[in-house]
Amino acid sequence: MSNPPENTPESTLQIPSLPSISAPDTPSPAIVLKTNPAAGPYPDIAPAEEPVEVFAHALGIPRAKEMNAIIHWRKTLDSQWHESQMHSDGNLRWKGKWIPPTAGDYQWMVKLNPGEKQPNEFDSATGSSIRLLRAERRELTHAECFRAAREPLSNLVIRAQSTHAGVFLLPALFPQSANHLIGHQEGGHYTISKELGDAFSFGELAATISHQRKILGLTIPMKCSSEHPFRLKTPEAFSRNGSPLLDGSNWQWHREKWEAVFRYWIVQGIDIFEIPDPGKLSPAFWQCLIRSIRDDFPDIAFTARNNSNPENWPNLLGVGFSAFDASTKTINNIPVSTTPGQEILCTSSNPLLITSIRQNADGEVLLRISNDHPTSSQSGHLHLSGTIPELKEPERYHMHNLTDGRSCHWIGTTNFVSLKAGEQTRTLRIERNH
Repeated sequence: MSNPPENTPESTLQIPSLPSISAPDTPSPAIVLKTNPAAGPYPDIAPAEEPVEVFAHALGIPRAKEMNAIIHWRKTLDSQWHESQMHSDGNLRWKGKWIPPTAGDYQWMVKLNPGEKQPNEFDSATGSSIRLLRAERRELTHAECFRAAREPLSNLVIRAQSTHAGVFLLPALFPQSANHLIGHQEGGHYTISKELGDAFSFGELAATISHQRKILGLTIPMKCSSEHPFRLKTPEAFSRNGSPLLDGSNWQWHREKWEAVFRYWIVQGIDIFEIPDPGKLSPAFWQCLIRSIRDDFPDIAFTARNNSNPENWPNLLGVGFSAFDASTKTINNIPVSTTPGQEILCTSSNPLLITSIRQNADGEVLLRISNDHPTSSQSGHLHLSGTIPELKEPERYHMHNLTDGRSCHWIGTTNFVSLKAGEQTRTLRIERNH
């Protein structure tokens, strides 16, 4: 955290005033305590096990008056407060720090006492002076993320073994309808699509991730097709496009159903849930659900993607969503073993275009491109690199589309590609132009 600005009249006006804190039973409205970070309705985000620096400045106190400042902090659900002493620079400014020991939600505040260090007589009923902080798992705040494509889980086990990324984020693994809503042939959010694998192959992937001490994430879209078990049983709880309706008794019904889904996947090994467009549901719904889950699993993180209302993001942070942004930490290239000494790599300029490339037993180089948001078109530049003859720069070569049988010419290792809306994947075979 940065040092506080100089206490000019302009900068003072930018910091909201806090209640005065003085000797017991002697309120002093003229004494104002300001801190950096300042109080706000939303929590600050910081890594667990790392120091949170706090700067405080008291206004309205004579410089000759002896004062003492202490940081009080606790986990939100704990009854016991902890202390961290602050140190003065002699000008009624104090500096101190405290360390959240584990991931979770915390409360903290600064108490100003007259005289030298006083015994702890802390009263938590201090109203708006309490600050909020969410400590994220240190691995989450510092890790890169590999966003996996929707491909068989057996392939993803190999990719998990190859990537150095600390977060391995899975796409939605559930059966999907023709318009990509979740639910097909009565399979829903508890079911893995048959073409991707089963519970055993998922268990192998989760075990691989756990053995490597990485974090496993899962994307959970919440729009349900007409074939989804939830919608079949209670159709009135969903809109025509499959979105949950939270009116009336549906609110509690959805909270219980979705909490059960998240708890199920937590038990299977998921630590992060990425929610496409969480702003479609109310912050109050998310707050109730996330708090209930974190009572038992405090390390679980919820992240957002494709939020239709970015202005709502502070509200989502306030109710428990993580500041972890997978799109800014994503790596799409993973070495795939071919013959000894050979590697094939592919990177995409668009994080929604997920690429994978491999060489099969016949020596063919196959490039797979997945649209991770298939309801809209996606485009970007793909860059190929490696140590096989097919990828030499600046040769011209064919890209044979195995999906529709068409071919096109690519020149060099960087070319532009576009997938139209509704086109979920495209597989290309790289062929030399002899």
